[in-house]
Amino acid sequence: MPLFPLSRPLQGAGLLTCATRLYFKSILQLLPLSILIVGLFYIIRFGQPYVPKQWQHLFSQVAMFACVFTVPLCASLIGIQNRVATEPPAPRLSIFILICRSFLSLFGCLISMLLFPMIILAACFAISFALDFYAPFLKNLPLLQIQFAWQQLIPIVVFASFVSKIFAPVLVVIQNEDSNTAIDHSEFLVKGYFFRTFIYGLLMVELLNLFSQLPTLMRFYYPDGAKQLLPQALEAIAQGLLILVIPWISAVLLTQCYDLKRRKAVKKTNPAKVAKKPPPTKTATTSEVSF
Repeated sequence: MPLFPLSRPLQGAGLLTCATRLYFKSILQLLPLSILIVGLFYIIRFGQPYVPKQWQHLFSQVAMFACVFTVPLCASLIGIQNRVATEPPAPRLSIFILICRSFLSLFGCLISMLLFPMIILAACFAISFALDFYAPFLKNLPLLQIQFAWQQLIPIVVFASFVSKIFAPVLVVIQNEDSNTAIDHSEFLVKGYFFRTFIYGLLMVELLNLFSQLPTLMRFYYPDGAKQLLPQALEAIAQGLLILVIPWISAVLLTQCYDLKRRKAVKKTNPAKVAKKPPPTKTATTSEVSF
């Protein structure tokens, strides 16, 4: 029985349950792609020391190619999950070819998604610079605490600036929309559900950040336990957890997209009845009273 489209909107626990069902239904098909994505991510972060010295100057180009190649891989991940949830799944190669045909639309979505957040990020750094610059003149304020709080707040502010466009790549994949249409469609879906979308999106980002930074966190919070493990073992555990969690994040994003589409459809078929106000009664003035 297909999971999508949904017959009714899902609440918080129901949405996560549906996403988890999709995760277990598609995990075996997605593991090769997830391994490849994490492998490229590992190359981008830690690959430079393993490159021979005569090829070191080319590592930035290799990392750029890995970043570009990651985009259709992530889109294929969503495309395969969508096929699993809606109809008998197609071969992975055919889905990847369809994704490559939408390559320009995907990059258009990503550029449009990142343009406004980059402006917000620049404004946040300007505020940080202003706090540092005026620190000698504001000795009565707890500037260290303010600066620390602001540094923690910057990622949340930047993430909130592109939440309304977060479903644009998903719509390009599952509905073959062009970039502009997908951006407008995503903003339409999120409108009225911004906080709900923000919470789920923040959960996914924090999970990715947690598992990608797991070795560093282990060395900082549990130094004795981290010393008993080889650095390679810590990295292997972190990469293994990332391989398992990326398909679940994709499932949550896809389920939330279908949930918002269902909610908008319900609103369209059952519009709220606006109570008509009675016309104001005209009160007679003294000049209108006849004697």
